[in-house]
Amino acid sequence: MSHTPGPWKVINFKRREGRVYEILANGHGSIALLTEFSQLQPEANARLIAAAPELWAACQAVLSTVNYTIGSEEADRYRPLLKQVRAALTHAEGRA
Repeated sequence: MSHTPGPWKVINFKRREGRVYEILANGHGSIALLTEFSQLQPEANARLIAAAPELWAACQAVLSTVNYTIGSEEADRYRPLLKQVRAALTHAEGRA
């Protein structure tokens, strides 16, 4: 998957219409803008968006670790979790 590399961070500032939350990628500029007047819970949504690169990497690490470190009998216990992780990655990568 190709995406703007992290880390991403949130900055916020006040405008006449309300508070604005901007997600910035280190050295790559703005990723997104969320506003109080157009979003429910814009600050929480902005933090979640900013965490996307780390969340994606964590999901990849879970899959890699599980695939290489546990036996097939143990893997059955984690099958529902792994299915959820794969589904999240598929969605994030635009393959859903």
